[in-house]
Amino acid sequence: MPHVVVLGAGFGGVSATNELSKEGFRVTLLDKYPYNTFQPLLYQVATGGLNPGDVTYSLRYFAAEHDDVRFRAAEIVGIDHDKREVICSDGVRIGFDYLIIGNGITTNHFGIPGAAEYTMSMYTRAEALRVRDTIFGSLEIIAGRSDPNSAGFTVVIVGGGPTGVEMAGQLAELKTGAIPSTYPELNPSHIHVVLVEMTEHLLAPFDDSLRQYALRELIKRGVDVRLKTAISEVEADRVDFKDGSSMPVDLVIWAAGVSGDPRLRDWGLPIGRAGRIEVNDDTRVVGEERIFAIGDGSVIVNNPLPQLAQP
Repeated sequence: MPHVVVLGAGFGGVSATNELSKEGFRVTLLDKYPYNTFQPLLYQVATGGLNPGDVTYSLRYFAAEHDDVRFRAAEIVGIDHDKREVICSDGVRIGFDYLIIGNGITTNHFGIPGAAEYTMSMYTRAEALRVRDTIFGSLEIIAGRSDPNSAGFTVVIVGGGPTGVEMAGQLAELKTGAIPSTYPELNPSHIHVVLVEMTEHLLAPFDDSLRQYALRELIKRGVDVRLKTAISEVEADRVDFKDGSSMPVDLVIWAAGVSGDPRLRDWGLPIGRAGRIEVNDDTRVVGEERIFAIGDGSVIVNNPLPQLAQP
């Protein structure tokens, strides 16, 4: 049977590996990390609602449960199209009959000065843990002061899509639910959650009734929602808005957009909108016979679909 190499063990890569195994293909699954991450719940890890192990699954165990599937922890740095090999960062080359690329997306900072340096994202377990440690570490510092109420804690979330709305809602519940009992020294009113969206709606792709519901619920829970507000620059302790105003901040969480991995441009693949690999309707990469691209990192040329698991 043909040997299929799958790059990336996200929803797309794991699903493809599972189906190929059922059909008797030999599959090598490659990922930088030795675990699959359930990304939709990373915001729960970031706010202490779940432990990291609750949203990860061992890829070694996954491979052991499937016939003719092997897993290798590897970072891919290129593709040799002539020899049909993927090139790993340690110099190892892995040959393939067919290749499936499903290595997902990364944060898109849209060229805003300081955004890459001074904000945090939540697309990996490590990033979610970094956010969690920053939040709770800062609260511990404030609680340990002789006058804990002399300073507040402000979190700005950039982007009113699903990730931003979920994070803002979870932080609001943390503020009103967990903090009064676990941090009795702190006044919850001194903890500020700000959600910034540059357009006039939250959850732009959703029905208007759902947008309005989300807005009402966030405001009711104490979130400072700022629509039609664009950020011009991010600094270590401040965000500047395009209207000329500024806001002191303790943490900025970036949930404003995603793009394909910029390294893909060096792999000899056609790159389209938002840095995503261009594919045909059968997910075969444009101009390629044996290479496919799936998931968030790909875009169907004539029929772009939302970056959701269902499409």
